[in-house]
Amino acid sequence: MIDDIINRMIKAAGVKNASKLAEFIEKDRSTISGWRARGSVPDDMINIVALKTGVRADWLKTGDPPERAAPLFQIREQQPDFIPGLQYDGAPLTRREQNEITIMRWLDQHHPDIRNRLSDEIVEMFRLAVFEKNGGGES
Repeated sequence: MIDDIINRMIKAAGVKNASKLAEFIEKDRSTISGWRARGSVPDDMINIVALKTGVRADWLKTGDPPERAAPLFQIREQQPDFIPGLQYDGAPLTRREQNEITIMRWLDQHHPDIRNRLSDEIVEMFRLAVFEKNGGGES
């Protein structure tokens, strides 16, 4: 079972082996060996592969079809509160910005713990970027 999950993750990532999968998820090669030894893959690692590749997390876990999730534009169209033409600072949002909003909303509904961790990371990275831009001084 664990090997089936890892093999589906390898297939989804489009890589040749577990070592390349570890690179894909930005982990040490020993991470995959640890999963095998414990007999389980952490949900957050399955979710990362799902988000990066567009496959369903449930498919990665079970192999049950369908393999692919709906493309982001279909998810966005299903959002009743999506506002076409939304602007920030007087400029329309780019497709990338709209997709980022869609992803964050989806995570908020389905994986709030991941959404919260991601938000915390974004805030910290922004703080560091402002700090560096200001020559190490406070903004």
